[in-house]
Amino acid sequence: MNIKQLNNTPWQIIALTTLRIAIGWHFLNEGLVKVMKPGWSAAAYLEGAVGPFSSLFKSFASNPNILEIINFLNQWGLVLVGFGIMLGLLIRWASLGGMELLALYYLANPPFIGVGLSL
Repeated sequence: MNIKQLNNTPWQIIALTTLRIAIGWHFLNEGLVKVMKPGWSAAAYLEGAVGPFSSLFKSFASNPNILEIINFLNQWGLVLVGFGIMLGLLIRWASLGGMELLALYYLANPPFIGVGLSL
């Protein structure tokens, strides 16, 4: 089912397309910044975890092998999700990947009042 089959008005289609491109650009930009920055690592973010699974995330940061995998998956996951959402390629898979990444970020450092990011 595509967006035109939902009986959306042209303005709704423009708004949804603009929103999709903006969200995709955000993911793509974050991924490219990480890929292009030599020596970038998620270690500081994982070590500063304060969420319900903080001990798990901190253990990931302390293991160099796991950290290398996490860095790769984070960088290229963001890039692929961004491209997929922006271009409408494999949009369901890209959306699921984006939701998974965001869920992991929220589990590590939930944006709740009184829970601070301790970097």
